[in-house]
Amino acid sequence: HIEAPAPRFLGDKLKTIAIVIGISHFKDKTIEELPGAKVDASRFASALTSWGISHDRVFLLLDENATK
Repeated sequence: HIEAPAPRFLGDKLKTIAIVIGISHFKDKTIEELPGAKVDASRFASALTSWGISHDRVFLLLDENATK
């Protein structure tokens, strides 16, 4: 859980929709894994909800779910 003041750019929290994507593992094995990407995306999605964005307006797509 991240506790920080909401950034000013969020505007109207009731109208805000966020799509947060974190891909740590790639199908193409020539691309190096990024283990922190999934964690960072999850933390950012949590920050958005802690700043007042409704959970049903924050879409978190991780790894294979981000490529469908």
